[in-house]
Amino acid sequence: MGRSDLGWDPDTSTILPRPYREPCCACSLAGQHRSPDQNVAADPSATTLNITAIELMEAPLDNSPLDKPADVFDRDAEWADLTAFALSPLSGLRIAVVYGRRRQGKSYLLRRLTGAVGGLYHLATEQADPVSLRRFGDSLATWAGLSAGAFGFGGWEQALRTATEVMAAPSRSHASRGVPPLLVLDEFPYLAQETPGLPSIVQSLYDGLGPGAGASTASFRLLLCGSAISVMADLLSGTRALRGRAALKLRVRSFGYRDAREYWGIEDPAAAFAHNALVGGTPGYRELVPDPQVPEGPTQLGGWLTHSASSARPASLMNWQPKPTPAKARFSLLP
Repeated sequence: MGRSDLGWDPDTSTILPRPYREPCCACSLAGQHRSPDQNVAADPSATTLNITAIELMEAPLDNSPLDKPADVFDRDAEWADLTAFALSPLSGLRIAVVYGRRRQGKSYLLRRLTGAVGGLYHLATEQADPVSLRRFGDSLATWAGLSAGAFGFGGWEQALRTATEVMAAPSRSHASRGVPPLLVLDEFPYLAQETPGLPSIVQSLYDGLGPGAGASTASFRLLLCGSAISVMADLLSGTRALRGRAALKLRVRSFGYRDAREYWGIEDPAAAFAHNALVGGTPGYRELVPDPQVPEGPTQLGGWLTHSASSARPASLMNWQPKPTPAKARFSLLP
């Protein structure tokens, strides 16, 4: 059943199937050659075998590993953890929490993940609750192939429950066959700031649809991401609502010295060391500079940094906070 066979009922917040159409009889008896006057029921074994084969093809979950996209540098361990979470055949709602400092590539990585499994990636903004709900409703409508404004939510409890129903509907065609629906809420702290009870709403959703709800509960994956490290880490701490409910807790960190050297394409080890001491391993900084080609001589780094900071996009570098460098290392860069 494709999306063209469905209609959204705004009164009940459900997808309703259109009237059933009888399939062509020739398709139900594949491989059999019968004359019109033959009794089809006389040999039920072939028909039963054919139906059984269809059932066996639809049932298994495709949880084979997903290849990391070619445009994702490094992050092999993070990609393995994320795909294991997204492709897990376990039933029910499962929650993941991903966090880390800004410019580490979290959103980039999660967009590639949702694209690979046909999930829904929603980037929250720091706006009033009604605006955030409207934006989320439009994101869900776009994913479902409906027009903007198809969903009108009065609160996050209704919004999240509707999302699980729509995305888990058998008619969905965005996701790969057999892969659980994946919903990513990026910059989750923005939403929780306007709705302080949002983590408790997620807890209620988990308690109703999670592993404790029974083995027959449909699989669903909810991933919460944010750059406010203290807020995201606090979601799972102490007596908080989501304590003990996350199947995955992942912190995306800066590149180490060797990975940063390869990422920036620096051949000279001394230049790479000095660059890492000054700039660090944050991958997002590379797109902020007009000339990402780092000088191969350590003594030329000062001029390169000055040019980068005073170039055409100084506003973008306002949040650039280089790592503190020991005095000995600073003096060693002087001519």
